[in-house]
Amino acid sequence: MNLMNIYRRVRNVVPSYSSFQDMPPILVFLMLSSTALPAAYYAFALKEIIPEYINAANKAQEFGVAGFASGVMVLAMIFATYYCGEIALKCRAVLKEKWFS
Repeated sequence: MNLMNIYRRVRNVVPSYSSFQDMPPILVFLMLSSTALPAAYYAFALKEIIPEYINAANKAQEFGVAGFASGVMVLAMIFATYYCGEIALKCRAVLKEKWFS
């Protein structure tokens, strides 16, 4: 049995949802909790990292490979924070609509 057959078998059993509104509330809640925690953690870390990064970049004489690599890492953390935060906000809105409307 190869990997493609396993994928096809699982794909036929697991339901797929076209939007967040179609998902059961427990699944939306699990998505909310699994995206809100990393978004909050990265936001807390970025609050400490970005001022230090800017100070170090301003004091540096030349911006080398290490500076470029750290800038890419900071941008990746910003993107992950934004992406997880947007998913968490969408899940929160769906749960609010399902449970309180």
